Amino acid sequence: MGSGEEASSSPKPPAMDNAELLSKFMEAQQKLIAQYELNQKHGYISADPSAARHEDFKPPPFTGSAPTESKSLRTQFPDVKSSLLLDIMRHHLAPDDLHKLDFHGRPLAAETKGKASTSSSLRYKSVFDLVVPLLTYFQVLGAFAATSGTALDVLHVMRGGMVYVSHIIDLSTRYQWEAVVRYHGRFHDARLVDMEEGDYSGWGRKDIDLMADVLVGWEVRDKGRSAAGSSGSKSDKSTSSLPITQQVCWDFNKGHCSTTPCPNGRIHKCRKCSSTEHGQHACKTK
Repeated sequence: MGSGEEASSSPKPPAMDNAELLSKFMEAQQKLIAQYELNQKHGYISADPSAARHEDFKPPPFTGSAPTESKSLRTQFPDVKSSLLLDIMRHHLAPDDLHKLDFHGRPLAAETKGKASTSSSLRYKSVFDLVVPLLTYFQVLGAFAATSGTALDVLHVMRGGMVYVSHIIDLSTRYQWEAVVRYHGRFHDARLVDMEEGDYSGWGRKDIDLMADVLVGWEVRDKGRSAAGSSGSKSDKSTSSLPITQQVCWDFNKGHCSTTPCPNGRIHKCRKCSSTEHGQHACKTK
């Protein structure tokens, strides 16, 4: 066969969607970070080269571009409004305002009256609606940290940002998205307090107590086990793929959402007996 036929018959790599590509990218970043920490542990990398444990290990100097006058953050991020840059630098940018850093033209969810929704779970309808502005946020925060002249601050921001984005992507595959958005909101608020005190390291650590408080009970059902023939009623099936107006409010059933109609647009009815008078936590049906 000719070279043209061989080329046409060569196997093509499987196509991957954006979510899978981003997940694989973050997985590779995690491996690089783990290797970096391992090298630090064994003394191959040190913040102070003179303190290296292996005197015969002499890494080559970092070769970058010739030093130039540093650009202002306004010049580095022309798409970000000055007011937003100041909010980020002052650690005043609230989690609900992250969407202002998304310049990809995704429309916000709208309430029935036509006004943009202020609910976080509606504003960030998918993992990309949250991750995309988060990446811009960490770029700005990292550039701001670089003005301190301390490499460790930059490392905490950039490394912590990659770890946190990877963490959010992982949570989105294991828990219902509404709960993940609530977790992010509280986690981000806690980091704002830390950063005002000069501590940027919290982005790289999971908050296990917060996960237990916000995520437990909101697990995504195992679709694999259902496909394998495990018994499960229709009511056990995750409703996260349904429109919000057709989803039952979990907070109402746990006794945490008492406002009617539901501020998130979900249905207030008992998951056990379908009564609209009470949630599952108060249901007396056996």
